[in-house]
Amino acid sequence: MAPSLAAQRIQTQKPRYHWYKLTERDGVQVYAKDHQDRSLPALRGVGVVEASVQDILAVLFDVSRNCEWVERCAESRVLKTIGETRRVVYSRSTAPWPVSDRDVIVRTSVQYDATTGNVRSGFKSVRSFPGAEPVDGVVRMPRLAGYYLLVPLGDARTRLTFEVDADPGGALPAFLVKWASRSLPVDQINGLRRQVKRLRADARERVANWRLWADPAAADTPAAAP
Repeated sequence: MAPSLAAQRIQTQKPRYHWYKLTERDGVQVYAKDHQDRSLPALRGVGVVEASVQDILAVLFDVSRNCEWVERCAESRVLKTIGETRRVVYSRSTAPWPVSDRDVIVRTSVQYDATTGNVRSGFKSVRSFPGAEPVDGVVRMPRLAGYYLLVPLGDARTRLTFEVDADPGGALPAFLVKWASRSLPVDQINGLRRQVKRLRADARERVANWRLWADPAAADTPAAAP
């Protein structure tokens, strides 16, 4: 589906500080919410992945392979593991010239609702962490927060909502903002769709054996739909 004329003019519109539908592609609905003080809007993508909740989580937690499916990923590694479901992760992304590469450190966590089967895998940035010192020529993102909400549909199908609110730091060219707004949520969900087909047995087994499934208190709080 082609973007509407209003979506094509996102850069010239008055800001909208509420969620609005931007476009739809590859079965992924893309929503945006403008920020008063940043050029990049918050983004949300919603689509269906032909895989179980646990298999999608296994992809998300197989951090060493993130660069196989995450767009513009240059490096991804775990800095610290805290129990089953919480980690501190370092990621670096390439950017088209003349924009500098970005990196970020995030804390991740998982919330499970045993009644609905919903799972929310959240992430939020921190400025520094041992083992991830600043790199010359790479901009440390001031803010990155968001989540993957996984809602089981049965028969190994999951409705996936991916939401991200990022402040990449510094000024971004209009073309890069336009690309990110339209493509980032779609690329993320399509990447997961591809990667889950390449899921390794050991990654699947690790997630399947989490005590979280028998004891939701092992995570944080129940996951709710946005």
